[in-house]
Amino acid sequence: MGFVILFFYSVFYNDAVSLYYENQWHKHHGFVLELNRRNDTTNMTVTDNSTSYYFRIQENYVSLPVMYKFYSKVVDVSTGFNVDYCVGWEDLSNSSSLELTSHSITPRLMFGWNFKHFLLTPLRGAVVCFLRKCSAENRR
Repeated sequence: MGFVILFFYSVFYNDAVSLYYENQWHKHHGFVLELNRRNDTTNMTVTDNSTSYYFRIQENYVSLPVMYKFYSKVVDVSTGFNVDYCVGWEDLSNSSSLELTSHSITPRLMFGWNFKHFLLTPLRGAVVCFLRKCSAENRR
């Protein structure tokens, strides 16, 4: 059983925060529950009287994945449903000539399916050797 708070930045999700709970109730079976806050950036162009205006919109979401997890010595596999809810948006463009006053996100509540797999690589020996080498070098 574990509870983790993750902060990460990636190409797909800007400025994301995740609460992660995992419970392994059997040698090979468990479940994962996450609560994520993530942002998605959308680009939009509006044309008015042959003048184009460029907007960059950040959509803010709360995501709740609930997954079954299978554990083995070689690979861990998770699968389950995901619920995303759009909590708002923000105009990131610096357009002073035209102001964006509304942005419609339909539907605000979205459902999906997740599948994750993790290939387990035994690093314990390598990390221990690395730590021993570093501590041996620091003693000199």
